[in-house]
Parts: sequence; structure tokens; C-alpha cells
Amino acid sequence: MYKPLPGCRAAAVLLLSLPALSLSLSTAQAATCPLPQATNIAPPDDHAGQTFMTSDTAQVEDDGASRLQGNVRLEHGTSSLQADELYFNPNTGIAEVKGNAQFRTPSLQVRASRATINMNTEEGEFVSTHFAIPKSGARGEAKRLSSDAGIIGLQGTHYTTCPEDDEFWLF
Repeated sequence: MYKPLPGCRAAAVLLLSLPALSLSLSTAQAATCPLPQATNIAPPDDHAGQTFMTSDTAQVEDDGASRLQGNVRLEHGTSSLQADELYFNPNTGIAEVKGNAQFRTPSLQVRASRATINMNTEEGEFVSTHFAIPKSGARGEAKRLSSDAGIIGLQGTHYTTCPEDDEFWLF
């Protein structure tokens, strides 16, 4: 639902098309909010499918699955993940994350309280999120965010392309 900020008189219609995420904003009046410059965050180097993990403590099971705790960092291809706690199965590529999860790919950045992510496909489910889509300058918050085959699904969302210090419009 469109929610105008105090002092704003423009009505906006937002059209999204993923995975490239194009944005179309039409206004009832001439008021506009310029798109911010995309955040330039360099993804980790491509490690040819290898996974690198660090943490304060780790337990490794016979099948290679790992439970990591404290200052967890996982890098796989062009994705990186940081969290308080992580269970990772290298056979499936699935990471189950708890506490202060930060997931980054070249096309999506998400902070969440918990998540389940397939590191091989960069698809996942995130809960209680703050997100950014660097190429379009879009950002916001969502109770749930899902990423599947380049399509981003959002539930309970606040969404904008305005800079953090000047939210002219909010969807």
C-alpha cells in the first residue's frame, strides 16, 4: 500500500519487473524522488565453486555438514554470508542461519534475523529483513523475503528508491 510521507502530495504507482528490477514511477503531480546511485559493493572473488568458512567455534559431522558459531563467515562463488550461527550442508549447499544474518550477492543484499539459503543457487527465505537491490537503488524492510530464480517475493514490506535520509515516497 502506498504511504505518503508527511508533506508529500504525489500519488505513486510502482511497477516491478524482476530479475532486472525495473522501476516505473508515475506521479499525479510533478514531484519526483531521484534514484540514488547504486551502492558499489564488490562481491567476493569467484572461488570456482569452493566454499570458505570461518567462525569462533565449529563442529563437523561425518558427512561434512558443519555447525559454526560466533563471527561466522561463509563465502561461496560470488555470495557471502555472515551470521552469529550457521548450519551448512556442503552436499546440498543449504545454509540455515540464525542471528544477525547478512547475505550478499552482486544483485541482492539482505540483513535478517534468520534465513535458509541455497548457496549454490543464491535462493533463499529470509525473516525480519532489511534489503537492498544495488542495481536499481531499491531498498526497504520486509517481514519475509524470498528469492527464487531471480524473482524476489516480499511480505509485510516498506519499499523505496529514495536515499535513506530523504524518503520522499514509500510503498
